[in-house]
Amino acid sequence: MPNPLLKPKNPFMKQILLLLFLALVSSQTTFAQLQKGNFQLGGAVNFNTWESSSSPGDPNSFQNSSRNFSANPSLGYFVTDKWVLGMSFRFNNGSREVRYNSPNLANTDFKNEAWGTGIFARRYFPIHEKMAFFGEFQSTVDWRTEENSIAFQQGLLTNSNSFRGFNNTLFAGLSFFPTKWISVEASVNPIGFGVSRNTAENTPGVEEKRNSTFFNMGVNTSAVFLGFNFFLNRK
Repeated sequence: MPNPLLKPKNPFMKQILLLLFLALVSSQTTFAQLQKGNFQLGGAVNFNTWESSSSPGDPNSFQNSSRNFSANPSLGYFVTDKWVLGMSFRFNNGSREVRYNSPNLANTDFKNEAWGTGIFARRYFPIHEKMAFFGEFQSTVDWRTEENSIAFQQGLLTNSNSFRGFNNTLFAGLSFFPTKWISVEASVNPIGFGVSRNTAENTPGVEEKRNSTFFNMGVNTSAVFLGFNFFLNRK
């Protein structure tokens, strides 16, 4: 005879237990694209320009323009189901110009360029047949150069800076799989730490070197990263 104490008191308890069981099972499901031996190709390319100017009647009127191009490709290999190891690359090129109509004000030109490479490890946690959480650790080395030119009536003043940074970052995000070969993802980086080395030449022929370390913790909701990944599946 069944024990009445084992019967759920709530009529919806069975449905709730069933949903919890399905969620647990789906979290252990291995997507076809997340299987050992597959490749993951991802990254982003971005180009933007920006211009502004003051009122023509302003005696100190100016024109301000900038442009920026960046590319961040990455390639990973699934060493086991849901675990992917890979390399990432980074390139960025930008410039900014400020032109004044008044000869008494200095025009400026600013240029910057950055490139870098690194390794990453990512672990996927499937929660649905088209969705998965992931955690990722990246370790990168970056080089960046900056050059600033200021044109006065008396002449031209230039200064330059070069940076080399070693960065370690933890990412957390969510991937959506509209098809078996592509994912769209959003991520944040709650923790980052590393070392930055700066070489400045504000006086021609004279270099100033500085080293600094940094540690960042916290989630900035305005810094959400969007990206795409393509999967080369075995099947």
